[in-house]
Amino acid sequence: MQSETPVAPAYTGVAAPAGSAGSTGFNPLLRLKRRVKKGSLLHNKYTSAITSVIGRNGGSDGGIKLKKTALVEEEFEGPTRSGTPDCKAALRTTDSSLSLYSETNTLVGTADDVPVSVMTGDSSSPTLCSSAGSSAGVDVWSTDVKAYIKSYNHANAYELGRSSHLHYYQLPFPYRENKYIIHGYRFYDSHRKSFLSVINWYGWHNETSNIWTHLLGGMYLLYVALYHFPHSEIWHASEVPTPAKYVVYVFLMAAIKCMFASVFWHTFNGTHLLKLRSKFACVDYTGITVLITASILTVEFVTMYDYKKSLVIYLTISLSLGVMGVFMNWSPKFDRPEARPLRIKFFILLATVGVSSFVQLVFMTNWKYAAGLLTPVTNKSVVWYLVGVFFYGSFIPERFRTDVLTDKSIPTELQLSTDLNIVTKHRDVHFREVPTKHPKAVCCATHAQSIKSLWWVDYFGCSHTLWHFFVLLGVVGHYNAIIDLFTKRWIL
Repeated sequence: MQSETPVAPAYTGVAAPAGSAGSTGFNPLLRLKRRVKKGSLLHNKYTSAITSVIGRNGGSDGGIKLKKTALVEEEFEGPTRSGTPDCKAALRTTDSSLSLYSETNTLVGTADDVPVSVMTGDSSSPTLCSSAGSSAGVDVWSTDVKAYIKSYNHANAYELGRSSHLHYYQLPFPYRENKYIIHGYRFYDSHRKSFLSVINWYGWHNETSNIWTHLLGGMYLLYVALYHFPHSEIWHASEVPTPAKYVVYVFLMAAIKCMFASVFWHTFNGTHLLKLRSKFACVDYTGITVLITASILTVEFVTMYDYKKSLVIYLTISLSLGVMGVFMNWSPKFDRPEARPLRIKFFILLATVGVSSFVQLVFMTNWKYAAGLLTPVTNKSVVWYLVGVFFYGSFIPERFRTDVLTDKSIPTELQLSTDLNIVTKHRDVHFREVPTKHPKAVCCATHAQSIKSLWWVDYFGCSHTLWHFFVLLGVVGHYNAIIDLFTKRWIL
């Protein structure tokens, strides 16, 4: 006995031609028959991924059945691409639906605008099916398991997101970035809603504090760039080289870009458009890369100013790494939860280049002089960045919340590409209707609402908000450190 569980429309596949659905000249069954005979459903790219679903059996007869309700039955043979019939499937229709299913848990199929369901047979092996209303026709079926898993529950999230904020387990997998943040997720159907969410037009959400920490920070840096620095002693001092003054502005512009790129990302990451959302994330990563690169350039300019060849080498290396980082940021592999350690390591590598210039300065001058230049940077800037990185990578404090239970592990990118058990056998784990209460919240009815349970990390005070706060402190501290460096280097 097979059971059906409705899920989101998949993104893969091509919808039936306009006007073809329901017309006398379009027969989806015959169209599918021709495609099966051509073997187009078994693309080599997905053979390995499908094999676990198909349960390939060399002794199967490859008979494919067409059933129209219980009254009409038609059989035809459909060889696979390899020429060996190894796929026993059936296509059945009722008055209101058309679905592709497999008697041996065989075939997967998806199409645009065609509702998709997951069917589980007696063997508990998953089979993907697609059904269409009587007014729609099936044109192209796809075996893209990865796209199916990643788009799973998207339609449900889309409908829920039109009227309320979601919890973690209502999100499609690509939207899950921090398993410890459970409530307050936006899943908006328009950019207008995302923009208005800056002022919580639709209620407080889990990005509010992230938006405002850097929005206010960006405004302050605009004040520094437009008023404070132009009126500073450094700007008016003739002893300070003009290129050095412009380097400060390069840093300030990079810092402002970083702040507002972050605001942009946290404002619009609640869009239901996944591809666009990924590009928004790249904008944020690019802002961070540009900021770190500009920070290093200011330090290298001061330490290596008297050593022109070394200065050129350091500036070239830093700029090259910065450009490489920008390109890497736009790689889909960089925007994954498991890529978080990679992002941290790259940013640390970029910062290490700047520290190297201090090491060289020690050998070229003396420790006391080099340390005197290094101290303002470490005490006013680097220390704040390091504290921020600690919170960013450790998920403190939200990892200690006791109002709900959080997952010990999340599916890897490989599992999300090949393992259909995630959305079939383990569906109730990954897409539960409500988050599971923590034992402390079960024992004590008031615990979940108490401050000690850390329920509030969903809305303010989470690790990412703390990361934002310390990044802002690091930026402001670096500006003050530059003023000190320039004063020691050229004025005193």
